[in-house]
Amino acid sequence: MLPLEKQVSNLELSQRLKELKCSQESLWYWCNCYCSSAKLTQDNWYVSQKDGTTFHRNECIYSAFTVAESMEALPSRIGNTSLYIVKMKNGTWCVEYCYSDMRVKYEFGDLILCNALSKMRIYLLENKLLPLEDGDSE
Repeated sequence: MLPLEKQVSNLELSQRLKELKCSQESLWYWCNCYCSSAKLTQDNWYVSQKDGTTFHRNECIYSAFTVAESMEALPSRIGNTSLYIVKMKNGTWCVEYCYSDMRVKYEFGDLILCNALSKMRIYLLENKLLPLEDGDSE
């Protein structure tokens, strides 16, 4: 089974996505409080499912987006480029928007697919290539 840290966006990228007003609806959440359903930790932060967990207003909470959630957030096309996801021989995942002749216009990579997808989403939002979401903050 693929470990959770390879299935969700890391804390830093999750924080940036919330800053960019991305919707905070997700299967998993980074939170700064321990709860019994916590599955992953990073620097005193925990990844937990929201189901059965009560988050309090004074806690910091960020969506830990899954690969599926991250892929759904990216458009299949931007202008005259199409989305491609490639795993390189060295294990790096590349998320690219390419022209029909396969010239790359935008590209981000990471050893964790979800992080590569999140990096692309952040770039597209920061450069106004993806509409800003009406994020519902926790």
